[in-house]
Amino acid sequence: MQYRDLLLKAMFGVTLFALPVGGTGCLPSLDDPDFGPLTSTFAVSDIFSPSGFMGDGANPGYLTVDFDQNHCKQPRPAGARGNCYSFTYYMDPHHNLMWAGVYWVFPTNSWGAFPGYAISSANFQQVRFYAALEMPTPMTKAAGGDTFFNGIAGGINGANFYGMPCANGPRDFGKCEHDDKIRAQEVFQIGKDIGPDYKQFHIALSNQPTAEELIGAFAWSMDFPSDSCTCSVAVTSPLECTAAGGQLNCPQPVKIYIDDIVWDTAPPPSP
Repeated sequence: MQYRDLLLKAMFGVTLFALPVGGTGCLPSLDDPDFGPLTSTFAVSDIFSPSGFMGDGANPGYLTVDFDQNHCKQPRPAGARGNCYSFTYYMDPHHNLMWAGVYWVFPTNSWGAFPGYAISSANFQQVRFYAALEMPTPMTKAAGGDTFFNGIAGGINGANFYGMPCANGPRDFGKCEHDDKIRAQEVFQIGKDIGPDYKQFHIALSNQPTAEELIGAFAWSMDFPSDSCTCSVAVTSPLECTAAGGQLNCPQPVKIYIDDIVWDTAPPPSP
């Protein structure tokens, strides 16, 4: 499932969880007013927190995060900035979403209800990060389909991210007029582009509109390798399990390691 599909499914399974993220160095607290626009290279975790859990992550217990430095995938990349993160993703066998993701947002828990952090977006040319995955086998989904890992910069639209005006429906946050003018994404095939060892990835920010505020600095999303699940009755694909009256069993999680998430004024490397 690629990001265009995730946007359609997001309206059925997006929840924001508050996670404690402390300030670093001389940066203002996340509870303080904006202290001026971002203009030079910065680590995302210095300001933005991974509090936008999506898909299976919207249901407590299926996606957890640890950003204690002792639980990072070792060794960390040379010169890594900011926090490292270790996510553990168990597929929710009851809702058949079969994907999950996380947004790093400012303010914590905002989905467009509050202004983002001020930024001079024209100064930046890429978002770069390191990622690695530990997957159950087989790593495919839906009877052999490829699985993909998406890296996203920007993309939060408080007015219609859910496919409905923010003031309607159960997800009414009051006022949701703020959004990211930027939405850049790159899609990486699991097992080919991304695997168990740390590798650096780049999201180019070329040809993006100019933005003066930023809510979602970074996000990842991915499909769960549903072919690793079993069903209590005979089916040709785990997708058919519930409809066939069976119980889906997915005991092995995906481990997602993310490190050194940086908005950079330097351009990405040439393809």
